[in-house]
Amino acid sequence: MMRPSKADEQKIGEEIAKELEALMFRSMEAINAHQFNPDLDPWTGYAEGFHMNLSTGVRGRVSSKADMLKEFATLTARYKDFKISISNISVNVYTKHDKAELYLNSASTGGPGVPLGMERSSVSVFFFERTQVDDKWWLMREVTLTGMSMARLGRRYGLEVLRFSPRHLSTM
Repeated sequence: MMRPSKADEQKIGEEIAKELEALMFRSMEAINAHQFNPDLDPWTGYAEGFHMNLSTGVRGRVSSKADMLKEFATLTARYKDFKISISNISVNVYTKHDKAELYLNSASTGGPGVPLGMERSSVSVFFFERTQVDDKWWLMREVTLTGMSMARLGRRYGLEVLRFSPRHLSTM
């Protein structure tokens, strides 16, 4: 069997990157629409053992796809106006190793400590692997760094401001 040329390999990588980007946009649309059926797209692209380093703050640790879907279902039931928007995506595909990394800049609003009209920015890395059995790309894990958090400015004025509050990257 001949190996693909560099140009073919690059084209394959670009096609895979487009698919993974599309999955991420569909994931955010599903969260915003409060659609968490694990048997429907986009969740069928997530590995059963999917895990993430941060909780949304409403339930706790996420160590499976089911946990993640429950986490977001609880969050969006409690905070009906919660929304996530994507500002930037970058994908690195390692075709020889059947792995990919998707870097995502996003902002959320309407959630815990972030009322509508204010946003909490974050940077996430999503790790994908392709299985040899079904030749499918699976989202395996997410690592997120939140860049902003809410802080009470003063009870006298009832104001809230955003302040920088970095979190440490956890390795899974």
